[in-house]
Amino acid sequence: MVARSILLVAVAGVMALVTGTTRGAEPTSPGTVCHVKVVSDKVSDVSSLDAWKKSFIDGAKTNQDKGIGIWRSVITFHYQDGGPDEFLHQEGGVYDPIKMFNVYGYGICSYHAAHVEALGRAIGFPARGWAINGHSVCDINYDGGWHHFDSSLMHYFLKPDGTVASVEDVFAAVKEWY
Repeated sequence: MVARSILLVAVAGVMALVTGTTRGAEPTSPGTVCHVKVVSDKVSDVSSLDAWKKSFIDGAKTNQDKGIGIWRSVITFHYQDGGPDEFLHQEGGVYDPIKMFNVYGYGICSYHAAHVEALGRAIGFPARGWAINGHSVCDINYDGGWHHFDSSLMHYFLKPDGTVASVEDVFAAVKEWY
């Protein structure tokens, strides 16, 4: 019995030396924690594309409400500043809206436009980008027409009929005003 106890103590000692820990001791190297999700009833969930849809799109009654929901989500989780550069691919910029919302939260106008376009496409709206005098904007298409949502400068324009104007509509209105 004593020999067995000595053997068990010896095996435990060897295991402690090999693993570097004993019962109750702190690990010698840090562990990795991943897949942590923090939710709040005060902030919309944008942890995934499905969660984003539930937060900003599912309750929308019209396609225009969905377009405004896209715009509102980008202005809520993304502010205008020089964008991050991950050096992970050729473009360098972060064009995934869910990653931008959860990791960085800032970027220049081209990032804003790309995120509105990506979210529009994610719910089935065609999208197109525009370059206007050094500023990037986009249109999304629903209800048979294009509609401009600029999340970088945080605006969209309503036409007299109450629908959101397209970039071409804005150009025409400016020309008429001149």
